[in-house]
Amino acid sequence: MSKENTFLPRRKSLIVLTTLPLWGCAVGSQQSSERFGLSEEDKALRHKFRGISKGGELYIDATYNTQMRQVVTRPDGVFFSPAMGNFGPKRPVVSAYFGDEKYGLPVPKYLRYQRFSEHAPRTGSDYRKRPMFEGQFVVDVIIPVATRIPDEVLDRIRKYQGALKLKLRMTPETILVGWEIRNGKNYPWKKDEYGRSYATDDDIMIGGDFCEKQILFRMINGKLQQIRRKGWQIDPKTGKKIEMDY
Repeated sequence: MSKENTFLPRRKSLIVLTTLPLWGCAVGSQQSSERFGLSEEDKALRHKFRGISKGGELYIDATYNTQMRQVVTRPDGVFFSPAMGNFGPKRPVVSAYFGDEKYGLPVPKYLRYQRFSEHAPRTGSDYRKRPMFEGQFVVDVIIPVATRIPDEVLDRIRKYQGALKLKLRMTPETILVGWEIRNGKNYPWKKDEYGRSYATDDDIMIGGDFCEKQILFRMINGKLQQIRRKGWQIDPKTGKKIEMDY
């Protein structure tokens, strides 16, 4: 039986009965509102993301060595393949994410995160066909994604033709969600005394449950300087913000 997810109130727990098959075919290209009968709430969510291009840069890391014991699926039940690899601290992967065709969104409406016990027996080597382990999941949670992105972030992207960088961090209990902006060419970047562009935190609009360690350029006492900033995350158990080395 699964553990109830009491770590982050924004996440909804599921009851696990058995290991269920989660593979399936991709959804067709018909309008999602017609094919899937979207609710008014879902239609409002689509309006929230109007004018935002589908997909973009995806950053994934983890606070533990996953050893591919996690299963991450989209709302249509298909594997969210970028998150099905082997991750660990200081071992991030940067790839791409794609839109949620079922709900007509540029990002997944939500992700389902299921994790096997470290003692679960292996069943195969091809995660594209089936989970590589057998037995019950010790974690089974729904992680909202689209509803987490603030309106002001999407407004900035629309205004300057930017893009949304989506970030995911796996923990033993859940997946943390983060984001930042990749501003477009017409964004009014600040300039230093030599005419070089630089970004502030307000320009990038970092938000969510975590941020990885970064090397940034900031204007300090009138001079552009390179600084190293530690990462941080919201602890899934305590809800407190803590510094991280990655």
